[in-house]
This record gives sequence, C-alpha cells and structure tokens, in this order.
Amino acid sequence: MAESPSGNSPQAFVFTNLNGSSTGEVSIADSSGNVITTRTSSKQYSSVLYSGPSISADGTYEILLGGKSAGTVSANQYATGMGGEQPGADQQSDRPG
Repeated sequence: MAESPSGNSPQAFVFTNLNGSSTGEVSIADSSGNVITTRTSSKQYSSVLYSGPSISADGTYEILLGGKSAGTVSANQYATGMGGEQPGADQQSDRPG
C-alpha cells in the first residue's frame, strides 16, 4: 500500500493512486506542459509518487501514462481514480498528515 510523505516533509510532492494499474511510461508535467520527469516500468504499478526540486508546493501537475493524460493533481495533495486500465474521474483530498 502506498503512503504519502508526512505533513512536515520539506519538499513538495505529487501523489496519486490509479484507477486500475498500468505498465510502461509515466511522466509528470507542470501546468505549462513541460515534462519534469519520465520513468518507465516493466512491472505493473497502481500509484505514482514523485518528489523533487522542480515540484512547487502551490503547483498543479499532469500525470501522463504512455504519453496520454490521466488527469491532474495539486502538489502536496493525494488524488485517486486517475488513468490506469479503467477510466476514472479525478478526485482529490487534502494532504494526509
């Protein structure tokens, strides 16, 4: 089970659970469409968590699976129901902590 960073983490993060699972390429892009990171997995994954210096605590980021948008998430919030093998609507909740 995936867990988000603690409420007192000094660095911002992007975190979502997928609606289903995925394999292959996952990318995170900022609100201007600039890809921040891309990773490829040969194994199935059902969540995406990324933290890095290019994530702004007040930013909104797009999750791309295989180059296609799975939805958007605000930094430091937890989102569910994105992309994966099954379509789903974006849902966000406040950062757990």
